[in-house]
Amino acid sequence: MEPRSSDGVQLLTNSGDNVLRVFNIEIEKNQKEKSGDLKVKSEFDIGEAISYPATCCALMSTRDQPIKIIDTNTGITRAKYKAFDDKEQILTAYSASFNRCGDKIYMGSWERINIFDVQTPGYPIREIKTSPDRKSRDGQKGIISCIDFPLLTSMSTDIFASGSFSGSIAVWDVRKNTNELTWKVKNHLGDGRGITSVQFSPCGNYIFSGARKSNYIGCWDLRNTSKPVTKYRRGCHTQQRMGFVVDHYQKYLISGQHDGKISFFDLCKNNLTEPSFEFEDFVGDVSLHPFIPMLASVSGQRHFDSVLRLEENNEGVESGDSSLRIWDISKLINEI
Repeated sequence: MEPRSSDGVQLLTNSGDNVLRVFNIEIEKNQKEKSGDLKVKSEFDIGEAISYPATCCALMSTRDQPIKIIDTNTGITRAKYKAFDDKEQILTAYSASFNRCGDKIYMGSWERINIFDVQTPGYPIREIKTSPDRKSRDGQKGIISCIDFPLLTSMSTDIFASGSFSGSIAVWDVRKNTNELTWKVKNHLGDGRGITSVQFSPCGNYIFSGARKSNYIGCWDLRNTSKPVTKYRRGCHTQQRMGFVVDHYQKYLISGQHDGKISFFDLCKNNLTEPSFEFEDFVGDVSLHPFIPMLASVSGQRHFDSVLRLEENNEGVESGDSSLRIWDISKLINEI
């Protein structure tokens, strides 16, 4: 499950049952629990679910299918975007995201990044080959697993960062006519594990990165890329994506952990601070409300013992804590 909300009106989650759920955010203290206000069923695993800036639409990507823009009020598909490889087979969108202006869609696949114009559904307006060919060691190899953009106030809208499952991080400037990258880290913190999350800091000078089965979140200074500035320890013992977020004041780095905790790292003091919220299961992702001091978090993972019991008894088995929760973090914000 991954929480996504760009305008604060709705909250989107995608989960292992191939359902995109939309929750309308209601600030009511007496409301303890609710189900999804809208559910969109998919035939395949949902790779990404990103809300469109300032509107009730969402971007949804699935395996071997076009990217779709879904109306989050009705569930109707508004537009489709697709790209093909050299053999005319449709490319799977392993990552997809709107840029900060919301007029372009960036799709990451195997050693390719395709750019679509939102107002022109169909085929991409540009393709960036992240590596010259399969034998070359130049560029960014492997599956492009995540894409992020700096804030509009900090940097140009033509610059973005990408991570790949080969363990590399790259920064691109689409104003260049060539496919040459601007900056690259070949080996994430020396472990070489696949990158699952990248995020610019609000000021645009730093990039935070997380990887598969890596117990650290790396922090890189774009002005001095010889080595990471620092790294923050978290528990991550799974191949699943484990997301994190930096608050709007660039004070805290917030991340889930494998043991069910949500940790707050003080970026000024470079240490772990309190409070820490706890789940009963793996915390997969966190998301901040853009205007209100609220934190959304999701938990849950596949349990092997539950799968065995499900096959033997041919009935559903509840195991772990698969839930979406919203936390009040006004106490932390007031301390800034």
